[in-house]
Order: sequence, then C-alpha cells, then structure tokens
Amino acid sequence: MISISSISGAAKINYTNIEKWTIASLILLSFTGISLINIGKAMLTPFHMIMAIQMVYALMVTKLRRKKISITLVLFMSYVVLINILQYPNFRITSVIYTLIYCIEIMLLINLITQCRIETILIAFRLIIYLFFFNILIAFCLDIIHFKHDLIARFFRIYYSPDEIYGRPMGFSSEPSYAAFILAVVLVAYSHITNHQINRTIITLFVVAILSILLSKSAYGFLFLMIVILDWLIYFYSQGDKLLKNLFPAILILFISTGFILVKNSENEALTRLSSFTSCLFDNSISGKKKLIKLQEADGSAFARIAPTYLLFNSSEGNNFNYLFGEGAGAAGKFLSKFLVGILIDEGRTSVDTGIMPALVFDYGYSGSLLFLIFLIFTFRGLPLPFWILFILIIPNANINTQLIWFAIACYSIVSKIKTQQKIQLSIINQL
Repeated sequence: MISISSISGAAKINYTNIEKWTIASLILLSFTGISLINIGKAMLTPFHMIMAIQMVYALMVTKLRRKKISITLVLFMSYVVLINILQYPNFRITSVIYTLIYCIEIMLLINLITQCRIETILIAFRLIIYLFFFNILIAFCLDIIHFKHDLIARFFRIYYSPDEIYGRPMGFSSEPSYAAFILAVVLVAYSHITNHQINRTIITLFVVAILSILLSKSAYGFLFLMIVILDWLIYFYSQGDKLLKNLFPAILILFISTGFILVKNSENEALTRLSSFTSCLFDNSISGKKKLIKLQEADGSAFARIAPTYLLFNSSEGNNFNYLFGEGAGAAGKFLSKFLVGILIDEGRTSVDTGIMPALVFDYGYSGSLLFLIFLIFTFRGLPLPFWILFILIIPNANINTQLIWFAIACYSIVSKIKTQQKIQLSIINQL
C-alpha cells in the first residue's frame, strides 16, 4: 500500500532500495525516444533494461510480497496471444512480444510503486520535468548555433521539418508533441497527488513546463497545457463558494476565448501551426478526403494523426477484414501503407505504424479493443475528465507498443491508487 504520510515535497527522507529503483524506472519510462539498440522496429530502451534487471531481482531475490496482478490486463494479454495464434503465420511476432513485455513490465512497476511513499513518486515527477527542461534548453541552444554531432543528437534530440533552418527540440521523446504530452501528464498527476496545493514547487513546475513547450515549439503542447489548466479550473469550481460556481461558466468561456484569440493573433510558430490546423479542421466548405489533403498541406503532423483512422474506416476494402476479432499484430500497418505511399511514407515501404485508433481496432478487432478499454477504465478508476481528454488526444499517434502510452497508464494508475487510498482513509477518519 502506498504511504500517504508526506506530500509536501519539502522534507528530506531516506529512500529505500525499492524506492530508488522506482524513481529510476519512472524517469526512464518517460525517456520514450532514447534507444540503446533497435531490433527491427522495436526499440530496446533504458526502461526495458532496468525492468529486466528488476524482474530477475524481484523473482529470484526479493520475491515481492503481496504481488498484485491486473486481471483485466491479463485477459487482454491472453486475447492477444490467442488471436495471433489463430492468424499464424500472418502476424508480426515482434509486435506481439513487445506488447506482452510492456504489459508485464507495467504490472511489475505498479507492484514496486505500491511499496513506495508518496514523496518517492513526487520526486520522480519533479525530476522528469526538470530533466526534460534542461534537455530541451540545451538542444535549443545547440540548434541556435547550428551545432550538430551524431552522438550528441542521440540524447539532445531535435526534430527538423523539410526546408526549415531551425528545428524543434523534443527532449527525451521522439517528437516535440510527445515531450509536451509527458510534461502535461506529469503536471496533472502531480497536481492531483498534492490535492492542488498552490506553493512554490507547483508554480516552478508549471513555469518550467511552459518554457519547455515554448522552446520545443509544439502546437499540441499548448493544447495539452489548456487541458491541465482546465483541470485546475474544475478543481477550484468544486472547492469554490456559491459566487465562484455561478461565475464559472463565464470564466470558462473567457478562458477558451482568450486562448482562441491568442492562437489566432500570435506569431509564435507553434501557435500559428495550431491555428492553421483548427482552421482546416473546421472548414465546412470542404469535406472527406479533400479536407485531409488540405490538412496535410497545412500541417503534416496533424494529418499524420487523423489520416490513418479516416482511411481505415472509409475504405471499401476495409469491409473484407474481420473487425470483430481483428487480423493480428501488424495488420493495420500493412493495410494503410497502400494508401499513404507518397503522402506520409516513401515508396517501397510495406507497413506503417499507427496509433491505438485505428491500429488496435484493426489488429485485435472490437473484442480486443473492448478488453483494453475495460483495462483502462479499471486503471483510471476515479480520475476526472481531464485525464481522459489528455489520453484521447495522444492515442491517434501512439499505439499499445509505444512507451508513451504505457507512461501515461503508469502515471494514471499511480494517481488512481493514491486517490482511492486517500478516500478510504478519510472515510475511516469520518467514522471515528
């Protein structure tokens, strides 16, 4: 059970070995773009290495007490194995192995987290934000002076669009928007664990996160930040007096309007890209595939998130596939490669990676998607709407074999367990 004795973040405590391993694991889980070795399309990240060590240590040395198994996740894993056996040999074996490895790793990590104090989780979250900031800041400076070196570029990562002189730093992730998502997830998780306490620590974390997103020039990052701010507005609404609650609709409208005006009139590259994206998306004068073509011209990044789902469910050939049970691991990528050659991918490629939507539906059907959704519902139990909005915003471009998704799942699970435990203890205190 997670100890909730301290959430101030100020007191110095001595960390146990398990807590030190947990801090390292959470930090490395956030390093979604750092790979030690690539096996095909599979990335052997530092997180996999540390979890492999911990698996051996947990099973052979410590033999973790009170092992907790996620029944819903085990059911999903069993379904994945069964469907791919039925589809043999027409599936991607590395994809299946990768999925099962992530599931096992997350269950082990959750077991480790349950033996930690809250302050352990908070220090890990603070370190993630600070490490991403310093990485992005250094990469930004290197980009300004046009300093490039292959070894340095592996750790201080910068994304360059075609015909752009300056790039966009992306921290330890594989894309600027992914870095922004990681920062937003940590911020909203930290806010809930500390019960939205306003102090110097949370203000510093917000400032650092905002600076990171500005330096990375991520249009999606501003959207993620708005969700985090929305979470705080909802909290103040729930805690406020009658006057504040009456004014909340007006405050919310003002907040959204101000954000829209800033986006429309800003010369910042990230906000300009976000403005261009929304203008195309809500342009009712065009529809269907023409809208996607225009969106691809306006913002290729946004197009990459939307096009796969559109093509999957609007292609007549899609009716030949088994949507109930799926076609096995990797099926979505093979199908979509036929349509995206020359637009999103180069000639000669036979597969393309897609997000949970549509890949999960296509690979494992509505049945597998339902099992995964049930797992998420149990894992995110008790979490408010902003958590779900953040998750939904990222799934078009991240699938179940993407470390980014499992980072969010791990963070959400932590918050859910802590909030549940706090409610139980509060209920006991009220009964005394």
